[in-house]
Amino acid sequence: MRAEKFAFRGMGKMSIDRVPSTVVLAATLLAAWIVGVAQAQEPSAKLDRTIQLRPEPGRLHPPVISDISIHPAGAIFAAAGDDHIVRIFEMESGNELYRLEDHRDWVRAVKFSPDGATLATAGNDRRIILWDVQRRAQLRSMGEFPYAVADLAFNKAGTMLAIVGFGPTIAIHDPITGEKIHELEAPINDMRCVSFSHDGAIVAAAGRNGVIRTWDAQTGQMLGEVKAHRQRTHSLVFTSDSSHLISCSEDRMIKIIDLGQGKEVAQMSSAPAKVMALTLIDDNTLISAGSDNRLRLWDMTTHQEIARLEGHSGSVTSIDVYNDTIVSGGFDTTVRIWKIESGERTALTPQGSLFTK
Repeated sequence: MRAEKFAFRGMGKMSIDRVPSTVVLAATLLAAWIVGVAQAQEPSAKLDRTIQLRPEPGRLHPPVISDISIHPAGAIFAAAGDDHIVRIFEMESGNELYRLEDHRDWVRAVKFSPDGATLATAGNDRRIILWDVQRRAQLRSMGEFPYAVADLAFNKAGTMLAIVGFGPTIAIHDPITGEKIHELEAPINDMRCVSFSHDGAIVAAAGRNGVIRTWDAQTGQMLGEVKAHRQRTHSLVFTSDSSHLISCSEDRMIKIIDLGQGKEVAQMSSAPAKVMALTLIDDNTLISAGSDNRLRLWDMTTHQEIARLEGHSGSVTSIDVYNDTIVSGGFDTTVRIWKIESGERTALTPQGSLFTK
């Protein structure tokens, strides 16, 4: 069979069956190198440590973990559970340092203030308690709310604390004085998550009906709402430039909302797993967790899953990230610490990425 003719720039015309083997080898090696570099840039993580919680005296089972918050300095983290206790752990060793034990029911939310001086906790006993982190003691109680509390969020300045739960309002208080700043109308009685934008201008909340509603954090004026999910929404996170909002739900979907347009611009499926928690590692990488006992890493440029972290034996309900460390917890009564492994992935991020200006 006669060989087809191809033109190679700078080489004149040559039969493909006469292309020097060195050219073929070089092309093959180049292709392999490109694939290898691309694969090396995809971040992953490995399990560094597992902390197995123990049952308290008089209880048959260890506590499930409902929320985790890493201190802004990264040296400690707080874990809340259904045994009414908030545990403080050292990040490096994984050792439990001390406990905060004034709640009378399931603690569902723990959040450090941006300056790290205060820890806010809340749950089924309807109490918001602020703790002095340095003194390891209660700073003040903000009293009882009319409903159980599901989530808390500080704004970046630490001057506002947003509270949502099993009721028809979102409350925003001054965490220093305890004074109520706003009481916002919720889209449903069962609210599960609340978040401030990084610039502090917007507060967002969502719950059982899948509607995400946003407000001006200063005036309390409603800015808009999006019907993002078909089932309960569990977590919300803003991008670093406050232009997009990412949500996850029991409908097994992760949605990306463009706040300027007020509409969904991308989605990712975690089927068959319900998505219980998410957060951003950086502007290019999202991490989610859910009912399949896994953590998943997502590329925010391609919206594709790029890695799975396996180790939990029950639904993962909470995750937080500090630099190259992920902390996760859930129904298997363990806290797991993961170390992120990645190359210089941001150098290969294409222009036009969702989060590239």
